[in-house]
Amino acid sequence: MWPRHNRDSSVFRVYADKEGNPAEYAADNVPYKPAKFLSISLDGVEEGDFTMVYGFPGRTDEYLTEAAVKQVGEVLDPAKVSIRERSLKIMDGFMRKDPAVKIAYIARYSSISNSWKKWLGEMQGLKTFKALDKKRAYEAEFTNRIEQKADWKYRYGNLLPRLRQLHQDIEPYALARDYYLETCIRNNEILGLAASLGSWIGSYEKNGEAFFVNKQKEATSGLESFYKDYRPEVDEAVLAAMLEMYGQNVRSEWGAAIVQEMAKTKDGYPALSADIFKNSSLASREKMNVLLGKKPAEIVETLKNDPAYQLWDRLQQIYAANVQPKIQEIQPQINLLQREYMAAQMVVFKDKRFSRMPTVPCASPTEK
Repeated sequence: MWPRHNRDSSVFRVYADKEGNPAEYAADNVPYKPAKFLSISLDGVEEGDFTMVYGFPGRTDEYLTEAAVKQVGEVLDPAKVSIRERSLKIMDGFMRKDPAVKIAYIARYSSISNSWKKWLGEMQGLKTFKALDKKRAYEAEFTNRIEQKADWKYRYGNLLPRLRQLHQDIEPYALARDYYLETCIRNNEILGLAASLGSWIGSYEKNGEAFFVNKQKEATSGLESFYKDYRPEVDEAVLAAMLEMYGQNVRSEWGAAIVQEMAKTKDGYPALSADIFKNSSLASREKMNVLLGKKPAEIVETLKNDPAYQLWDRLQQIYAANVQPKIQEIQPQINLLQREYMAAQMVVFKDKRFSRMPTVPCASPTEK
């Protein structure tokens, strides 16, 4: 869980020739003995001992406002956690039944669960350590101090109210963005594949056949990697769950109505997903190999009429028209005000020790 310190470690025994030089395999090779090595003490630590912590000193969420932290802990993280819990549970069910699926999906499962653990830990940590109470108290003290000086009140008096309003304004769009990315791109593979092929298909119309052919080798290589461990039966079940969550939690005008109507027509989300996989070339390595052997115009036309690609394309266009522009409009305002608020804190709290590079905060969780 988060906050946490993790380390991945591997231990190798390196062999060399009898003189300690690099050598090809031989039965008389011996373990290499370096002149110097990093020793690990088991004596524990004492006050004043040197300590080194890896991190990213130029980026921190420490100085976000209560409004931003509350949005993370009570709105955005819970939504993403619920989505990933659903997809992980489905994958886990298939992995437990078939060792071959477990081998194929263990890396993907670990990748998806990594962020899930982080977000879940954030939610728990914010509650356990009463982060919002501390933020409220901190901001109350900030406001109290600037009220004592006319110059500070003039320069900084509107920062927190404006940031609160902007976070309120961006919240529905940030939540819709997370639902789109999590359900349509990150947690199911077939729509993610459709999204990755979108620019390649678009290049045919924008740059012509020659450019498309030049990119075909790159696309083909990516598809080989995609299908290596792909199991359509797993992805079909995940897609059904992801579409259901999208239909239930996103605003109707932002694509949910389309997904709901499609599911209604097919008698439910599992049936809708099954129909997509039955008729999509993207769900079959064999179909894609046959398709890639055809002329560029036929490849593009087939993919543009593919049910999986069409579904992603419709949802992406709605997202690009209704959600993304508002995020692009509001987020820069939040970023600018967050920088101003950061500078203000350093002036108002002269007695506080700030991070080494506090002027470059992670301006808002919605920009990730």
